[in-house]
Amino acid sequence: MYRSVLPEPELDFEAYAAALVVTLREHPADATIAVIDSSVEALHRHRDAIGRLTAPAIGSKSALDVALSKDRTLEVARVLGLPTPRSVLVSTAADLDGAVAEIGTPCVFKPVTSWRPIGLGGERVSPVYVASAEGGGRVGAALLRPGAALLVQEFAGGRRETIKLFRTSGRTHARFAMIVDRAWPPLGGSSVMRHTTPPPADTLEFAERLVAEIGLEGYSEVEFRRDAANRPLLMEINPRLSQSVELATRAGVDFPRMQLEWARGGVIPQPPAHIAGLRLGWLAGDLRLLVGAFAGSPPPRPQLGKTVRSIASDYVLHRARLEGFDLHDYRPTLGALGFAARGLARRRH
Repeated sequence: MYRSVLPEPELDFEAYAAALVVTLREHPADATIAVIDSSVEALHRHRDAIGRLTAPAIGSKSALDVALSKDRTLEVARVLGLPTPRSVLVSTAADLDGAVAEIGTPCVFKPVTSWRPIGLGGERVSPVYVASAEGGGRVGAALLRPGAALLVQEFAGGRRETIKLFRTSGRTHARFAMIVDRAWPPLGGSSVMRHTTPPPADTLEFAERLVAEIGLEGYSEVEFRRDAANRPLLMEINPRLSQSVELATRAGVDFPRMQLEWARGGVIPQPPAHIAGLRLGWLAGDLRLLVGAFAGSPPPRPQLGKTVRSIASDYVLHRARLEGFDLHDYRPTLGALGFAARGLARRRH
């Protein structure tokens, strides 16, 4: 096994992409699989150069152009008649007040793309909860960048559902559904506690129609939030493997293997029916939530009592499994906890 440390894309994105090309030239690989937003961007922007050395495990250029843009994804969904949150696209700070007034508060400020360039590098940007119109201008001014618009979007506070699909040549090979019970940041970041569920009929249908219309091949995640009327509103499409895929593999659906075989032209394994009710927790994320409930976190702030009760119920009563935990090797779990503790200490300082 060969390991290579690439330059940080946040500091110099092109140096990161160039180092990836050099690494692949020196150490050939059948396929290259993206697992973070910057790696998707590198494979997408430099697919010709990288494609001469390996098989990039990403969808087509036209499909990714849509999937990586939340605004374009919502546009396709609206044409299909799928339920979407009320949204206003804002490009300048002068338009923020009018957009917030139209949508109402609380609302969400959501960058159009999760990864956006800044100077030589870039940054991964998450949505931000806005409780009142008074705070919107300050938050929006921090998020807006020249050439990088944001969506002012209605807040849907109901259940968060993810439909994971694997699709090739017009056929869906695998369907998987999970419910996100807790996330960090609380608004809608990485899933902290999630569990498997039989795919809800409405979100499954919407996800399959959307992915088919865009023409997105390989693995994808389609995110929904339920509103007060229990309607599932489309949030976004994630066209890469994410942290939560471990829940699927533990439940019997090996999406990483499927993505690898698809990219390199191998035989795509057919998964069994996945196990329902399986729970998987990210311990470092729960640590962040607990500290956030004590000392403050990105809004909406988790309630301490509710968070403690949920964690106790999941790990004690429901016997949730721990992400990355192996009785024969504690280092990944200890490393994740150490990373979380250092991050919290820096934030407190």
